[in-house]
Amino acid sequence: MAKKSFIQAPQPKALSDAEIAHFVEKGIGKDNGVTGNEAGSKETLMRLAFLLPVRQHNRFKSACALQGLKMADEIRAFIQERTEELEKGL
Repeated sequence: MAKKSFIQAPQPKALSDAEIAHFVEKGIGKDNGVTGNEAGSKETLMRLAFLLPVRQHNRFKSACALQGLKMADEIRAFIQERTEELEKGL
């Protein structure tokens, strides 16, 4: 068996100007064209990322699992409730 040479790492395919423009405008790549949600809405979704301490993440994950709930659904519900409170001026 011939020995492989790793002089240079493989490079990804260069993006076209159209692909770059689409990403800049929409923020969506070919592998992440997510629209809609569990409720059947056709609204485009955005990703929200934040950091939590490991212990807090594990507690939340365990609590959701014990109730048979999805973490993402619980976070969405909290954000919806809190947004309504903030809009009312609470």
